[in-house]
Amino acid sequence: MEIAKIYSRGQSLMQDSKWNDLFKSLGERIVTEVKQRKTEGEVI
Repeated sequence: MEIAKIYSRGQSLMQDSKWNDLFKSLGERIVTEVKQRKTEGEVI
């Protein structure tokens, strides 16, 4: 799947000041999850 797209979506959610804290934490979770899976060598 398009990991880069999901990753950048997560980053943009974190950086977008229009979103509230819920979306900010969601973005952080996405980025963390993708980083973990990349590190573990999993294929999403």
